[in-house]
Amino acid sequence: MFSVDGIIKKARRELNAMLTSINSDAERNIRLIDDRINQLKIVSADAESRVKLLKEEIARAQQSVIDRVGAEESLFNDDSQNIIHKNQLKFEEFEEEEKKVPEEINREIPENTSVSDNTHQTYKEKVKELAALGMTIDEIAQEVGRSTQEVKFTLEIS
Repeated sequence: MFSVDGIIKKARRELNAMLTSINSDAERNIRLIDDRINQLKIVSADAESRVKLLKEEIARAQQSVIDRVGAEESLFNDDSQNIIHKNQLKFEEFEEEEKKVPEEINREIPENTSVSDNTHQTYKEKVKELAALGMTIDEIAQEVGRSTQEVKFTLEIS
C-alpha cells in the first residue's frame, strides 16, 4: 500500500515541480526587471541630455544679461545713477505707505456715499459692488474717497 520509496518519489516529483515553477517565475521576473532597467536608462539619458541643454541655455541667457547690463551701465553717468537712487528711495517710501493700507480696508464707509442703501457696508464690500457695476478704478476711487492705489489693492486681494 504505502511504501516509503513511493512516498519519497512522490515528494521528489512535487518538489521538482515546485522548483521548476519557482525557477520559471524567477526568470520571468528577472526579464521584467531587466526591461525596466533598460527603460530607465533610456529615460535617464534623455533627461541628462535635456538638463545639459537647459544648463547651456541658462549660461547663454546669463551671459546675455551680463553683457546687456554692462552695456547699459556704461551709458549711465553719475547724474542718472543719482536719479535712479532717488526713484528707488521714493519707491521704498511708497511701499511703506502701501503696507499701511490693509489696516484701513475693512473700516466702514461714511454714510454720505451713494451707491447702495446699505450704510453699514465695509469699504471692501463697497469697492467690490462698484467694480461689479462696471465702474473704472478712477471712478471707484472718487466715489469712495480713496486713492486709485488703495482701490487697486482692495480689488486684488478680494
